[in-house]
Amino acid sequence: MIPCMKDIHYTYDLHQTPRQVLNSTYTVLQENVLPYSHIGLPADIVLRIKSENMHTALGNLGLDGVLKKTSWKSNSVVIAVTSVVQTVLREIKDDAPLLDNWRTRIDSNQTHYVHAQVYGGWSIILYRFKCQHNGQEEEVRKLLTYIMGVSGQMDEKAVDLWQKAILALNQTEDLIDKVNVEVEVYSSVLHSEPISSPDSILKAVKKLPEDVGRLGQPMAIKDMVGREFGICAVRTTSVASTAIGRDPHSLKVFSPQSGYCCGYGTITV
Repeated sequence: MIPCMKDIHYTYDLHQTPRQVLNSTYTVLQENVLPYSHIGLPADIVLRIKSENMHTALGNLGLDGVLKKTSWKSNSVVIAVTSVVQTVLREIKDDAPLLDNWRTRIDSNQTHYVHAQVYGGWSIILYRFKCQHNGQEEEVRKLLTYIMGVSGQMDEKAVDLWQKAILALNQTEDLIDKVNVEVEVYSSVLHSEPISSPDSILKAVKKLPEDVGRLGQPMAIKDMVGREFGICAVRTTSVASTAIGRDPHSLKVFSPQSGYCCGYGTITV
């Protein structure tokens, strides 16, 4: 579903700031709950996607897949690597003039406006230790957490700890030949690097900004029918602020029932 959004400002009054930001972390999942906040995903959006009230542009390759698929939790301990790339910050100028007819362009149920958008891309890599027998998960999780901690930055140090943890697993008598590794990847763009091991994950993460850039125009992505989707995050402000004399300078005005477009698909707030 694509919302009905209307400009209420002159589109040339936008300020655009290039960004070169990559943030990547690993998490040894303690209760098989993904750290959604690491990619800026609010809990209410998670619930709406899971309940089929919202669908994302990438389908099963993106958030629909990682949020709705649960087989990776079965008899498994998972290290999740979450990465976010920011390429551009686009925001309305403080002194941007409003369209003369902006009030007539806002429906009564539209309560917020978009003040700024951050564009880029994201990736979630699930490195899964699948145990052959029930009850082995806790032993595997305890060992991984002891060596790697619960979470940290995905860097060379993390790879070193990760490899030490795998070595320790292979040397634990009760676990020898009883734990297999599987890797699942969900992302807003395809990784150009093959992913199978901790060091290959780091290589893929480091190339994620380049992979995002290969899409061409970093400001938006078009879907199969030509509709544009920005990526990453949107900061909003309530239109109700006009009641105290504040003009709602915005990128787009939207309805809470409709949502706004971003890289996660059509998101409702």
